[in-house]
Amino acid sequence: YDRGYLITGGITPAEKTHGLLIKTDINGYVLWDKVIGAPDQVFINKTIYDEDGNLYIFGCINIQSGSISLVIKLNVCGELQWCRQFNFEEYAYNFINDGIFSKNGDLLAVAYMHMNDDYNDRIFIFCITPDGEYLWKKSYASCANYPSFEERIGSRIQFFDDIYIISGYV
Repeated sequence: YDRGYLITGGITPAEKTHGLLIKTDINGYVLWDKVIGAPDQVFINKTIYDEDGNLYIFGCINIQSGSISLVIKLNVCGELQWCRQFNFEEYAYNFINDGIFSKNGDLLAVAYMHMNDDYNDRIFIFCITPDGEYLWKKSYASCANYPSFEERIGSRIQFFDDIYIISGYV
């Protein structure tokens, strides 16, 4: 929005990965930087911004028994506006791989969610308002719909010609 740069990645101090954000101006001078996750292990998989410069970070927090999906909103100065964790007890592992804005301005996030058995839905779309309110989640490419597909992981969501496309692998 301001022609600067936002650099996202991860750092691994003391054997735990933390998300890293660095915001620069148009000339590459650092305006601010943030470590996301200390003391927890956090992975940033996607960062998007709105027309006002607010940042929306999608990823997960690793916990001892699995992972939890994570969405964070920072304002233009990198200050925390809200943080939402999506933990569904029946799923040991769930993490968001990608996120976009929907046509109406809500956030859509494609997540992988895995139970401890082999027969469950694994690709989900979350819908969240820009204020962090959880609206819904829906399953796609379930084992019931596609019984010959053992592993299903959604890795990307895109919007083309008035349709949403989820891509990944099976």
